[in-house]
Amino acid sequence: MSYTNVHHFIEVLNELMDGKFPNTERYEVRGGDYIKDKVIELRQDGMSLQYSPMEMFSSGDWEDAINDLFDRWEKLLENNE
Repeated sequence: MSYTNVHHFIEVLNELMDGKFPNTERYEVRGGDYIKDKVIELRQDGMSLQYSPMEMFSSGDWEDAINDLFDRWEKLLENNE
């Protein structure tokens, strides 16, 4: 999939996250005037994981970046059970 800009990427990432992990909440733990400063934290069942949407977008390999985030989050949640 191709994204027109980082905002489109984040929109799609959030939709995919909500579909795959409906009980996970997203919190902006660091922000600012620039999207590059934003850090998001996933939270569920006492577990948390932070990521930078801009770093994921900048990687250029968006599908792998999303899959990697989802894999890491899934493993954390599984280890918590």
